[in-house]
Amino acid sequence: MSDQEHPTYVIDDDTQELLESCMNLAQYIVDIQQDDETAVSMQYELEELAERFNIQRGRVTTTQTTREDGSVDLNIKIEREAQPPKLTVIEGNKEDPKIVPLKPTDPLKP
Repeated sequence: MSDQEHPTYVIDDDTQELLESCMNLAQYIVDIQQDDETAVSMQYELEELAERFNIQRGRVTTTQTTREDGSVDLNIKIEREAQPPKLTVIEGNKEDPKIVPLKPTDPLKP
């Protein structure tokens, strides 16, 4: 999102669900904008908020096909943003040169 550092927040599950619901409503408002410049600006703000609260983002794309008989096929695809891998601490085998211990760069960040 932005090039500068910004704070990130850890919130409880109930608050996160509430925030995600509000962000879904905001996304709806972004999607119905008739002015592309306004939509881009609103989308940027929404994605910045999601980044700060560590909320996974994704794009929903739809494709509509009308058949000769007048029926309509609607294809909905959800493209999730790539998530960083989850690391697991492994005990033992500390002499293996391929294993490098990870140390936090900032102990105040989760």
